[in-house]
Amino acid sequence: MSHAVFQGEDGVGSIEVALHGDVFVVTMKRGPNAFNPTLLKLLNQAFDFVERSEGPKAMVITGEGKFFSNGLDLPVLATLKPAEFSNFFENVSLTLARLLVFPVITVAAINGHAFGAGPFLSLSCDFRFMNAEKGFYCFPEVDLGLPISQYFLPLLHGRLSVQTLTKSVLTGKRWGGNEAQAVGIVDQSLPDKELLQKAIAHAQGLAGKGSNRQNMTRLKTEIYDVSYKGLTKKKDSPLPSLSSKY
Repeated sequence: MSHAVFQGEDGVGSIEVALHGDVFVVTMKRGPNAFNPTLLKLLNQAFDFVERSEGPKAMVITGEGKFFSNGLDLPVLATLKPAEFSNFFENVSLTLARLLVFPVITVAAINGHAFGAGPFLSLSCDFRFMNAEKGFYCFPEVDLGLPISQYFLPLLHGRLSVQTLTKSVLTGKRWGGNEAQAVGIVDQSLPDKELLQKAIAHAQGLAGKGSNRQNMTRLKTEIYDVSYKGLTKKKDSPLPSLSSKY
């Protein structure tokens, strides 16, 4: 199969997977693509679909319209019971870990706004391409009165320089595509009309590297060692609490 649509029971939208050459394009079509239990379930279903394929493949993850992902779905998370809340964050961490060592090359095509958990999804990919014309890349926790979850910290330390991490987290800076490329957050900043096409072309050029999927996962586990171990280790300190405004 070369195409699949995964629909949540919440009626918000879907995640679509389509094969372009040897590249699976996973498109989140759920409005702001906010992280909640349904989005996690659909992402993992999409990843399952890609993993069931055979031969040289690669994967691109993108959004639709204004958003790549607008972060955590705070109104939904505020309704979860403590055990459900804890389980959700563990599942986010494990989903990011799964993506980090995914058995084929992965590329994030950041089409629009990536806030909060959105950047962490992109940081779990091997390469990041960003829209130069619209959308910001931002960690807004400092302005929301929220901590950076211990579940996500290993990715920040593994992917960003100290200077970029400091500016991103402590000031809540909104990085445009060109700025994000200049400080190494993304690999390329591209015009809107070229973004997905170039991301697919980049992934296609590397699809053959994923012929030996077991080795690809092994190599990623080695080079992303600290981030992977941080995402998968058992967490024993308190979970973040949501701001009272939510």
